[in-house]
Amino acid sequence: MANQTRNGLPFAPFRDEDGRNVHHLSFPRYAPFDPYFRITLHRRAYKPRELLHGALRAFYNRQDGGLNPRQIPARVNFCVRYVMRRPAYGKQVPGAAAPGAGGGDGGGGGGGDETRRLIDEDVRYFAQQLDHFFFFGLLERYITIETGFDVVGPDPAGLEGRIEGETATIREADGNEYVRIRINTGQRDIAYELDDVIGQLMHEMIHAYFLIYSCDCRRCEMSLLNTTGLPNDNHGPIFLMLHRLVLSEIRRWGNAGQNGLAALLEDDCPDLSVSLNSTWRANAAIRALTQAQRKTFTKVRAYGFSTNHLVRITDTDRVAVRTNLKENQIKVENMLYDKRSRADEYRVDLLDNWLAYEDEEFNEDNEENGDEEPDDGLIRVDPDAIDDEEDSNVDLLPNEADKV
Repeated sequence: MANQTRNGLPFAPFRDEDGRNVHHLSFPRYAPFDPYFRITLHRRAYKPRELLHGALRAFYNRQDGGLNPRQIPARVNFCVRYVMRRPAYGKQVPGAAAPGAGGGDGGGGGGGDETRRLIDEDVRYFAQQLDHFFFFGLLERYITIETGFDVVGPDPAGLEGRIEGETATIREADGNEYVRIRINTGQRDIAYELDDVIGQLMHEMIHAYFLIYSCDCRRCEMSLLNTTGLPNDNHGPIFLMLHRLVLSEIRRWGNAGQNGLAALLEDDCPDLSVSLNSTWRANAAIRALTQAQRKTFTKVRAYGFSTNHLVRITDTDRVAVRTNLKENQIKVENMLYDKRSRADEYRVDLLDNWLAYEDEEFNEDNEENGDEEPDDGLIRVDPDAIDDEEDSNVDLLPNEADKV
């Protein structure tokens, strides 16, 4: 069922006294043409699986003819920038070390500043293209991105000594709320390879997608172990599935362009496997729960628990997508296309009728005003009136003579 809307925008979700969502909204109907690819979502209002399916309908197993007008330019821009900028990464950057790391800021520091600025611009540019291709352009208004060498350090969950990226919801004193993404683009004075930076950026943007739009109701909170993962981890099965399918699409870009994207994150996601590191982190976070904490969540289900799910993780740690996800989407798109075509035809008929009506009125006005003299300030003599007057004079003269 489509969302109820007001002026084309979905109604805002209801919130309880704690600000939590109390009713799940349906993901808007999508099609890769106007106006249906310009979707609008409300924050914290959708089931995680709905968000997964909604994103996949726009890019999974799609040829160019099935992409919306924003996606193809985004993919092209991404790949061109990747090929052009990749050689600049993986090198020493003078003066790039974090304070106290021993890198100093002398001898080429100006060049290091320029390199860091270009890397920061690259990350933001890649983020914008990924947003338009995979997330409908819905992330940029709610996220901030911070990059740099060693801007992210110890793992707050204590599972690893160091992490290279983190995504968190930031709530300010004035009530403003946004999602902050922080990414290491290098360590000490060595810039990371561009493939590693892009892999981390993609990872964090998927976190942001779920943090911004996943429902926060009590029921969804209880199901976190089987959806997006624990709050201090966020690597649940729904995250793993979307991460793997986004990665597969980007690798497809690399195969088509014969560039390094074809092997993106091959160590962490070998072949068709979901992320090994993220899976390990999710399991470690669950094992760290106390018995009392476990009771606040629903029981963890095996990946292959339900073969009826449109998207699931198999026993071999691969992502399986049922064919009817795309088949049903094609049916929806055909229906929306027919609806738009009928609306266009109706608008054309309405315009034709209106123009015909205006022409008819114009002709009637001309007929009614056809004998009126033009109001241009000149005095005109009607030749017919002169002739009539001459004729009348000829007739009157004999009559006057008779009277005499």
